[in-house]
Amino acid sequence: MVGGKTEKFEEVGDPFARGRTIQRTPPGLTKEQESMNTGSDASADTGETDNCEDDTPSKEGERRPKKRKKVSSPIMVQPSEIEPSEELMKIKAKVEELVNFTKGNKKVHHEVKTFALDLTSLVRQTVIKYKYDTVKFYELQQEFNTYKETQEQRVSELSEQIEYIRQDYENRFEQLSNERGDSYVECNLISKKLNLNHQDIKDYDNLLTKLHLEWTLDSFRNVKIVHGDIFQNVCNNVVYFCEEQTKSQSRSGKRVLNRYPEILEGERIICDGGSYNIMEQSVTLLTSEDRKMRTNKVVVAFYDPTKQDGRSQHDVFKLCEEIKRLAEKFNMKEISIVNPQGVSTDVMRKMLETIFHNTDISVFLKAKKNKLQEKKNTNKKTDEIIVIKGDTDSYAYVLKKLKNGLKGRDALEQIKGVQETKKGDILVKVKENAEGVTKIIKDIVQNKKIKTLIRKTKCTLHIKDIDSIADIEEVRTAVLDTNIVQSPDILEVRSLRPMKNGNQIATIVLDKTDGEGILKINRLRIGLSICQVYQRIDVLKCYRCWSYDHIAAKCTGEDRSLKCHCCAQEGHLARNCTNEAFCPLCNTEGHSSGSGRCKFFHQALARTNRRRRDSVSTRYQHSQSFK
Repeated sequence: MVGGKTEKFEEVGDPFARGRTIQRTPPGLTKEQESMNTGSDASADTGETDNCEDDTPSKEGERRPKKRKKVSSPIMVQPSEIEPSEELMKIKAKVEELVNFTKGNKKVHHEVKTFALDLTSLVRQTVIKYKYDTVKFYELQQEFNTYKETQEQRVSELSEQIEYIRQDYENRFEQLSNERGDSYVECNLISKKLNLNHQDIKDYDNLLTKLHLEWTLDSFRNVKIVHGDIFQNVCNNVVYFCEEQTKSQSRSGKRVLNRYPEILEGERIICDGGSYNIMEQSVTLLTSEDRKMRTNKVVVAFYDPTKQDGRSQHDVFKLCEEIKRLAEKFNMKEISIVNPQGVSTDVMRKMLETIFHNTDISVFLKAKKNKLQEKKNTNKKTDEIIVIKGDTDSYAYVLKKLKNGLKGRDALEQIKGVQETKKGDILVKVKENAEGVTKIIKDIVQNKKIKTLIRKTKCTLHIKDIDSIADIEEVRTAVLDTNIVQSPDILEVRSLRPMKNGNQIATIVLDKTDGEGILKINRLRIGLSICQVYQRIDVLKCYRCWSYDHIAAKCTGEDRSLKCHCCAQEGHLARNCTNEAFCPLCNTEGHSSGSGRCKFFHQALARTNRRRRDSVSTRYQHSQSFK
């Protein structure tokens, strides 16, 4: 109240804030520009509308400033996104500690000095580190740029040298072919390799001059060879080759026509090289949620493989060009092509790669496996062991005697190691020539029993359809008469039992290498019968409950471990059993558990066979997949 009057004062928020009526003049403006700005402000006072988005209400008589336009700037990292360094965090902590200390204490002269020195030291360290890191960064960047320029220059020089050598080689090759003729060139191409990525092969005649060359690995970009049966592991789109004359079909052609008899009913489409038929199949895939339809296209190409002078190969090339046109028409991304008769796998792969090289179609060439690839290494050496029978002498005494006796002899080089068994015997592992080493050891260690063992892997085979009057010795003789068995001492005929049809089945155990040889011939003549040989499949069986597909450690069934395996009763063993056979799994008399008459055994055997086939198929697909 002043002079009896009450005056109203406006509340001031920040006395140091810039007032709304103060004009912000950019630095460096001339007097003319200032006068222009003043004139524009005056025009605003006269009532001209300003395009301003500020919604703040202005007081009466107060001039509202013009809102400045925002200048667009690139997206930059905000300071809040940058993590402070460890030194800055220490400075922050020291400052906070200093503030808290000064608030609670009055006499802080000495302590403030200490804090100030610590802060100064931290700041100095931070600045030095920042400068060092910056300089180091620029040095590394400069070194990298220098190294990059040097390497690029080196790569350019090497590329020019390679191109010069290649052109020089091609010029010399052409000169040699002109001087000595084409026949010399065909017979004397030593190290000439063709890269399809640098070649433009337009037709079959041009390809024919390149087939005898060795192609580089990176040339085969679209075609992959797949070995195996023609009907297994193929894509949804598959191409088979058959002979034109239906009556003179090859074995594979007959299999194709028997599998797809509808092909003969349709009308063939004539094209260069022969003819073809295309068939579309709809396959229903059952899933846990719904059914899905899949369409397969089967193309059967007909040609004459009996043509001479390479004309049948030319027909196959023309048919493959037609197959490419069909693949592009139906948008096929993958296609399986069975190797035709009369064309080698290597030539067929080169032909297909030439046709499909510049496309995005993946081609799987189905071919039979080479016999050389099927041949396994049967000459693998196994460890030979010499067993020295232990007696009253201690292990250390015999070992010391052996060490002193073999010192300085050549036989010492053949010994791989020595160890003691639980019975006190001494095992001497020998690389080779076990007989010669055994004689030397007998001379060193006298009056001790010594024998030689050769560790070999065994396998079990079944021989079916043996006549009812054959015996075990006749089976053994028939196996030895094949002249395949190299280890007759391991051969053992385990059992010879009757079958339902009145014949017999035998189980034999022999060396794994000998067993593989017997399985290859697949047939044996025993007496009046030609018998089939197949490998035994071991089914996983629990010895606690006698069931299948699990082991005793995970068994939750009935404990039958103390019962007789013949009659399933307790108190005696199967070899002393006189009761009638009984199977507790199927609750049936007449056969024991694990017998071939048990339906549970047949089910477990079928599951094991299925798992083996799936495992082999999975490994095969992984090995043949594109990388």
